[in-house]
Amino acid sequence: MLEEVLPESLKKDLAFREASILSTELENGNCDLAIVPSCDLLKHPHFWVSSKVAISFDGLLSNAFFYFMPEQNKFSDIFMKGDISTNEIILSKILFKEKYSTDVQIHLETGQVVPGLKNYLMVGDINLEQGRFNSGMSLSDEISEMLFMPYVNFVAVAKERSFLEELHEALKDTDVLIEDNLDKLLKTFEIDENSKETIKNNFNSVYFEMTDAEVEALKELLQLPYFHGITDDMVEVNFV
Repeated sequence: MLEEVLPESLKKDLAFREASILSTELENGNCDLAIVPSCDLLKHPHFWVSSKVAISFDGLLSNAFFYFMPEQNKFSDIFMKGDISTNEIILSKILFKEKYSTDVQIHLETGQVVPGLKNYLMVGDINLEQGRFNSGMSLSDEISEMLFMPYVNFVAVAKERSFLEELHEALKDTDVLIEDNLDKLLKTFEIDENSKETIKNNFNSVYFEMTDAEVEALKELLQLPYFHGITDDMVEVNFV
């Protein structure tokens, strides 16, 4: 969706990569600008971060959904599948510790997903297969509820602030542009009609622009790993 509203000057150089390697690609000089998982800033605090462009959620729609085994009173293992990033690994542990006083162990699922056999967290387009996400629990919804703020899932970053300044100049009124073209965009998705309808009905919980609310939410989010002893230092975000 974000790609569709980019000017042609940016579209021609656009490339898609796995979420887990985006920050490394930027660090190694393989791109000028990247939209990376927000928790990557814990290892790359020197990145410049856009104060205008991000992908955030505060409701049902999400990049990741939990699917639980039935009839459980307590569990300790989560198996992850899909486009997994630092966000899902770090924030899942924090979420279950804070909300449910449970220490969960994270495992990467290398085999086939069998619904009901394990507790899963699925990340990315895998959730759209056969409308699967309609039966899952949204990670974004849980995180935003825990913070009482939007969940800033992805942020636009660069090693040189000038690249972000160019992006800000090129991208304006992004949320409005995408919402005005939502029906057209959804028609291009190869997913079932019920899923398209769910996305359309809940799209007011998705944001592509950073406002003061998202800026503060990102700061709060990045403090959580420090308070839970996952990181040794607090991160100061270098906004542009």
